Amino acid sequence: QKGFFESRYWRVQRYNASGLAQGSAIQITTLNLINGQAGVATDANNNFVVVWDDGGINAQRYSNSGKKVGSQITVNGNDPGAVIQWQGSVGRDADGDFVVPWVIRRLDSQNLPYFEHYVQVFNNNGTKRGGAILTRTSTMETSESIAVQAGGDFVLSWTEQSAQTATDVFARRFDLNGVAKETAQR
Repeated sequence: QKGFFESRYWRVQRYNASGLAQGSAIQITTLNLINGQAGVATDANNNFVVVWDDGGINAQRYSNSGKKVGSQITVNGNDPGAVIQWQGSVGRDADGDFVVPWVIRRLDSQNLPYFEHYVQVFNNNGTKRGGAILTRTSTMETSESIAVQAGGDFVLSWTEQSAQTATDVFARRFDLNGVAKETAQR
């Protein structure tokens, strides 16, 4: 699957193993978005989930034939305390459980920006497994990449740049319920 932004609407195109398009592109969003990010992840049966931001963070599950499964999922709705929130990735295990990371930019009492990084774990039927999990805070604008193992454990990775060093890459492992297994590793 491949997600792309066309005519200000998010669309997804399915491809076979040879790289040939399967059917026509599927329009994901109905809003005329000016910008935003989207991510796509598949399970072992090529069912897929698409995640996008449009002021809130949303998801939609699809069968391997491209048909919608269930209704649109609100991962995190419009947050009145957020200056902006976004995401660009989603990870899915072989059974169809999936994890969505996102970032919320906020302002502190001195009007300085800081960033809260969250994940939400979902069962394969699209129901939330617990609440949103704050994975870290930072003073830098970064987005996470995610990889989900077959059993549902996952790894978040991100980059950070400081005045003392060049850009560093970090990763942190979590269990299938979103509990950190260790501190962030450089």
